[in-house]
Amino acid sequence: MKCMKSLNKSFPAMRRERQALSQEACIEILKKEPRGVMALYDVNGYPYTVVLNHYYADGRLYFHGAKQGCKMEILKQNPKVCFCVMDQGTPKPNHWSLNFQSVVVFGEVKFITDPQETKDWIYRFGKRYYPVDQAFWDSIKNCENSLQMFYLEIHHMTGKLVNES
Repeated sequence: MKCMKSLNKSFPAMRRERQALSQEACIEILKKEPRGVMALYDVNGYPYTVVLNHYYADGRLYFHGAKQGCKMEILKQNPKVCFCVMDQGTPKPNHWSLNFQSVVVFGEVKFITDPQETKDWIYRFGKRYYPVDQAFWDSIKNCENSLQMFYLEIHHMTGKLVNES
């Protein structure tokens, strides 16, 4: 089974099928790698990309950001996004090239509006990214009012091993 989860037929099959990763491998990359790039599409027709920390759980990708700003404005107008994560790769011995794995996810963003759920996700992010940083823990005590948690409902996902030669 290739790493593909699709709600409709609008997503094309991967061209280099031999390089496709299993769904399990895609999920492991999403769990292991700390950040990726989210691509959004603004109302003026321009793409907009932003690097985000993420948290994979229960078949979804979770994110956070300030409630105000360009990213949130675009997401409210058009919640359909693409998110790409890649590992650090490994160099081929005695060669200039790099082998790496990547995952591309298409889906729709949903905002978390429940204050307790927001707080729970802030703490999950904290445990993942700042487990021993007391300054972080002190700073998030009252940030629920300024911080927006959201998740990506996955519609389609592919993974690929890029084997440069």
